[in-house]
Amino acid sequence: MAVRVVQVDESQKDEPGVERATTTIGGLTLTTYARLERVDDIDGKTTENVVEVEMLIPVEDEDAEEDGPAYIFNRAVVDMGEATLKRYLKVIEPYAEKARLLPATPSTPQAASTGASRSRELTEWGHRAKKWLRGAGHEVKDRGRVPAHLEAIYVKNNPNDPKPE
Repeated sequence: MAVRVVQVDESQKDEPGVERATTTIGGLTLTTYARLERVDDIDGKTTENVVEVEMLIPVEDEDAEEDGPAYIFNRAVVDMGEATLKRYLKVIEPYAEKARLLPATPSTPQAASTGASRSRELTEWGHRAKKWLRGAGHEVKDRGRVPAHLEAIYVKNNPNDPKPE
């Protein structure tokens, strides 16, 4: 996840998403305040609507045999805001139209059960977080992930319910 640390002054210390950081240097204790903001990896802009886009990137396989595959595929994730995602979708449109969709679940039974369990746990956590955030007066969309700054508020106020890894 692309995250930017933005230092804020003490007057903003009680705002949502602002965290206190204390460090000691040469016997002197310094306290600063900062907020974590999600960032679009492509344009570097901070936005609440950043999504992770997983992709396979073909790379020439230098060890490939003459009659074997010439490419290997690296899995990668890029964080994109709405504008970047729209540009990306436009660029890949001709390929997406011809693509064959694969099953959404992993191919191995062990990976499938682990992935499904983690996904379910994360979904349930998201529902709990959204319910609590709404009760605390925050505006949260019904669909999609909880924005990072709101996740931070929920986790800070609900230390016994950390976000599943």
